[in-house]
Amino acid sequence: MSDDEFATREDRRGRRTYKGLYFGIWLVALVPIGLFIWPTPAGVRNWLDRADRTAEELGLDRDPVARVEGLDWSPAAPVLAAHSPRPEVLVWDANEGGIEARLEGHAARVRAVRFAPGGALLATGDDDGVVILWNTATWTEQHRLQVDHAVASMDFHPTRGELAVGNTESRYTVFDLATRTRVCDHGIGDPQEVLLRYRPDGEIIAFNGRDGGRISFKEATTYGSGGGRLHGARRKAALAFPGDGTRLLTCDLDGEVALWQPMVVKTLPEETSHWSDPGARGCAAAPGVEAFVTYGSDAEVRVWSLDQPEPVHRWTLSRGDVLTAAISADGERLALGTADGAVLLLDMASGSELRTIEIAG
Repeated sequence: MSDDEFATREDRRGRRTYKGLYFGIWLVALVPIGLFIWPTPAGVRNWLDRADRTAEELGLDRDPVARVEGLDWSPAAPVLAAHSPRPEVLVWDANEGGIEARLEGHAARVRAVRFAPGGALLATGDDDGVVILWNTATWTEQHRLQVDHAVASMDFHPTRGELAVGNTESRYTVFDLATRTRVCDHGIGDPQEVLLRYRPDGEIIAFNGRDGGRISFKEATTYGSGGGRLHGARRKAALAFPGDGTRLLTCDLDGEVALWQPMVVKTLPEETSHWSDPGARGCAAAPGVEAFVTYGSDAEVRVWSLDQPEPVHRWTLSRGDVLTAAISADGERLALGTADGAVLLLDMASGSELRTIEIAG
């Protein structure tokens, strides 16, 4: 064998050795990763489950129907804000039924909407803890606020420029809207969604967890002194101050509705009225309105008077499975959000359906 042939053979052998070492290094690096993501049936199911949960959390699940999960009326105009499991809010002209605005500033699923007193602002909150304040004259973003964890509920102080935000991890935060700074940030106990409402005079804020039975309230000046707790209540779906605003209405996820008074700092309220509606999953009430409604999946809405033990009206709906409801500020109209992506507008006096708005359309 000539010297040139020997050199060529050795060069090839060296290249093969180098390639073998290179391949071995990559094999050693990739085997642990392969074992971690090896697509066993259980692993595939787990991966799909994670993907489904993520899609559901973002409101981008495979179901094309956008169920209506939250509603609020403007106190100044026949305008209704609605949100579904998507990162957007639709604002509707309740008289004409057309879209007035599509608010698309969120990057995560919207969980709550709330108009300010006077209707000049709309607050929307999402799964990332982002709260956007919208100017309702132009429907443009005015400010952004941030809370820890997903937003569960919001309410504006009736007279001061403050916004209270309850999150999904047992905390509520109050913001001064002029400075966009935190007035307070408090926890309420075990992990749960915080539902909250100001009393119409702004002196009291009531809050509770959706997964717990305790209702607490504090004076709404320093948010630290006074207050009290209502015990014996079960999981809450809604809080409201109906009628003259001096009494607190609570609704359980089990269809138990109770009225509490007096709502006075350092005084423990007593349950003065109680109603049972086993088919209900929630209720709606509004200040100045001496009635409330209960709703559920049975295609019926019950209207109750605050001073009567039985429903004063039972209205059968054209579509069932109601998820949320809101009474207009003047008490004349009721909006119902359904699981199949519709908002039903009803006349509060007669129960007649005035209009059906298709959110998915």
